Amino acid sequence: MKYEKYIKPLKVIVALLVLAIVALYAFNFSTLVSYHKASSSITKNEKLLEESIAKRKLTLKTGLMRFDPFLADLEVALANVDPGKVSAFVSIDGDKIGRLRAKYGADGANEVVMSLCAYMKDKVGSQKDVLLCGVGEVSDEILFFMPNRESEKEITDFMDKLLAGWKDVKVVVKGEEVKATFSAGVALCPKHGTTAKKLYEVAEVALHASKQNGRDRYTVYDDTLPEQLKQKAEQNKTEQPQNQEKK
Repeated sequence: MKYEKYIKPLKVIVALLVLAIVALYAFNFSTLVSYHKASSSITKNEKLLEESIAKRKLTLKTGLMRFDPFLADLEVALANVDPGKVSAFVSIDGDKIGRLRAKYGADGANEVVMSLCAYMKDKVGSQKDVLLCGVGEVSDEILFFMPNRESEKEITDFMDKLLAGWKDVKVVVKGEEVKATFSAGVALCPKHGTTAKKLYEVAEVALHASKQNGRDRYTVYDDTLPEQLKQKAEQNKTEQPQNQEKK
């Protein structure tokens, strides 16, 4: 035939084209698979990163928010408070933890602290929009911010229930039931301050007043507290030498 000599080369060319097309599809498919795997890996890494950030935001042992992220969230919350409502910054401290540590050891005292943190996480952390912080990894120093309540009474009613409820919690250390209490200081926003620094300072003064007045209570700050605490401190200084003489 006239074109017979061209048929064989054409078949070879067609065969090569088919192989090339198959190879191209195979390459595209493997590339797609590799991309999908890489994408899945990135998504997985992003989730792990988010989990890691969440863990760093919370203390590992108590599950309460760490101080630095609490402070950052507090600044945001303060910038968005309703000036027509009442917000509260509360500083809490376990009572006589040092004595518990001396009697039961560090592990025993930590059991009390962990129970207090768990109680606060349950009762305070469940409240609407509340920020709750454990100052240390395992610490009886606890802070919380409760924004936008209808009245000061709503806050004091909550604090009454918080104190009363803790009395019903049985804390057992080394087989012995321990009477554990806490004291608290309350600063109101905007009445006593509008910045994190001011509210913390005011709440600490009120907390100190609770400690001075017998512990196992809360105190809402008022402007007379600093002078009262000053007079109390002076009175204690006067009484100490007299008590030593009696001994």
